[in-house]
Amino acid sequence: MKRPLLAALLSLCAVGGNAYAALLDFDAGVPSEITLGGSMMWNGTGGGHLYMEMYDDDDFIYFTAPTTVNSFQMNREPWQGYQAFPDDWLVHIQAFDSSNASLWDTTLDLGAFSDWSDWLTVNVDVDNVSMMTFYATGGGNPWNNGFWPSIDNMRINEPTGNDPTVTVPEPASLALIGLGLAGLGFARRRKA
Repeated sequence: MKRPLLAALLSLCAVGGNAYAALLDFDAGVPSEITLGGSMMWNGTGGGHLYMEMYDDDDFIYFTAPTTVNSFQMNREPWQGYQAFPDDWLVHIQAFDSSNASLWDTTLDLGAFSDWSDWLTVNVDVDNVSMMTFYATGGGNPWNNGFWPSIDNMRINEPTGNDPTVTVPEPASLALIGLGLAGLGFARRRKA
């Protein structure tokens, strides 16, 4: 009887260790769930957010573990009060898994999102994302269109709705379940 109880406890701990819903608002900097690559930068002007520092290369967000990316917001300006005037406002975004297979991609026009209080919400709802790539498409020269869009309020690890039976267990709930099972095992052992 000890082995099934131990297996149940271990499986609960394994499920709870990987998935938790979170909002990455970037207010206090870059959270531990991600690292930045290319020229992706953090900026606190007008509230914490990420932005693409250079217009002539790709920018990256790397996740420290495979992650469900639910959504994020974008604005065409790198920080509050900045005004850019490129030929177009297009940015191409891709999500990749750990083997660099493309999971999702889109091209956005951020031309209408110049006011700092008006952000475009980008819905992704893709599981197992290890990296996201952001690059400006440019008018005639890719990666060279002269604007530095911002990224904020990234929602991760929420159930995607693809399977209504899937829920994300909270760490506190898992701890209570684990303590309950351990108590049952102790009581059973003591009774024997």
